[in-house]
Amino acid sequence: MTSTLTCKTCGANSVIQIQLTLPDGGEVDFCSCHVCESRWYNRDGEVLDLDALVDVPKKA
Repeated sequence: MTSTLTCKTCGANSVIQIQLTLPDGGEVDFCSCHVCESRWYNRDGEVLDLDALVDVPKKA
């Protein structure tokens, strides 16, 4: 079953979602709107700030 993502900026349904694995082994979803080019990351339904992802330590 697939669900259609909606852009929180412009409301378009033309959003892609790509699952990424962070250096610490955690997973996030990268989302990008094809209409307004808004981009965001989300983990467990929570939108993450890019700074939170940049500071993720590498897995030991």
